[in-house]
Amino acid sequence: MNFYSELKHNMRLAKADQEYKKKSNETLTKALEENKFACVCLKAEKFDLALKHFESSYHTIQEQLEIQSTNILMNLGNFYAQQKQHEKAVEYYKRVITQSPYYDESQKVPILHFCSKINSFEAFVDAHTNLACLLTNLDKPDEAYEYCLKAIQLQPNNYEAQINFGDLLRQLGRQKEAIDHTWKQIVSISDQGYEEPKKIDVKSTPIEENELVNVICMKWGTKYGPDYVNKLFNGFKRHCTRQFNFICVTDDPKDLQEGIMTRELKKGWTGWWGKATLFMDYYEYPPGKLFFIDLDMIITGNVDEIMGYKGAFGILKTDEIACEKQNKNGYNSSIVIWNNREVFKRIFTELDSNWKNIQKFIVRFDFWLEMIVENADFLQDIYPTQISDFVFECKQQVPQNTRIVTFPRMPKPDSYPAEWIKEYWI
Repeated sequence: MNFYSELKHNMRLAKADQEYKKKSNETLTKALEENKFACVCLKAEKFDLALKHFESSYHTIQEQLEIQSTNILMNLGNFYAQQKQHEKAVEYYKRVITQSPYYDESQKVPILHFCSKINSFEAFVDAHTNLACLLTNLDKPDEAYEYCLKAIQLQPNNYEAQINFGDLLRQLGRQKEAIDHTWKQIVSISDQGYEEPKKIDVKSTPIEENELVNVICMKWGTKYGPDYVNKLFNGFKRHCTRQFNFICVTDDPKDLQEGIMTRELKKGWTGWWGKATLFMDYYEYPPGKLFFIDLDMIITGNVDEIMGYKGAFGILKTDEIACEKQNKNGYNSSIVIWNNREVFKRIFTELDSNWKNIQKFIVRFDFWLEMIVENADFLQDIYPTQISDFVFECKQQVPQNTRIVTFPRMPKPDSYPAEWIKEYWI
């Protein structure tokens, strides 16, 4: 909204609230409190009670004021979304939109309908945002795109909608547009003089010749225990004849096997964002090539050829990973190999220099890599059939030429979803 639109909006809200006060009574007050109570029940996962009170409060307001409360319809949409009844949630979110007084402001609508306690502008916007997410999950990216775009038009500073918009563009095969759009948003809220940094072009990056390989993994928090580190290390020892160091960057080195080098995880960078710190000098790696690998991987065959990668920057592509197949030609950092330490420091320094603004529009480290590194080598293209996704290819058995199996989402190796895991994950 511009200044005058916002002024008009606020004046209308004030008038609507005054009109509500004139018509308010004990029954209405109780209905609004009942809606709040239903939200508490939903948060506490008392689903039957939540549904009962959402519906009761909705009907009370409808009877008392002859208005359908889109705020409560929004809560009902959230209820069904949480219950994974996605089609029903879509139905309710669409009702929020079409029944909101903001849907068609060319129509004359009684001022009371704009009361924020009953039909808020925020519910109208959020219905578009939530619909975009749900429709994406339902594999309807084109329809999701339209709702997401509308959410941004209604509320340009809606960071969640901006993030979803970038994701949708990727799913529609418009990765460059997603990157350009996200950079535009970051620059728009950054300090004066901040400019989009020049991308690191892998094709023009000098390559350092390294025979020694430093295999690096990260362990933080309690999601993965020391057994994940130890079994990954054992896998490399069994299936690699090249000379390598194995380094675990961690906040807790307890119970790691002898032979595993440890480095203390740099504080302040949590979750997958900690991967950004790997590209700096914080961990004093020994000389050699750097080969990062996630913990939820199983080594099933000789990895000498993959470890001999001679390019500047190699990474997995999303096309061959089940949970990311819609993001065509995207990056997946479950494995990253780089052969020029100095050049790729910018992965961290550019992120660190404007972190407060970048993280408002990017929620995944892999998307950040797409934003700052271009023309990366895809390891599955260089070593076809050697890196396999569990869900796509390995539920029954390991394909003959597979050397590494990835488990990017669920299930994980420690749930032993296939018998062959007992043979290799030891």
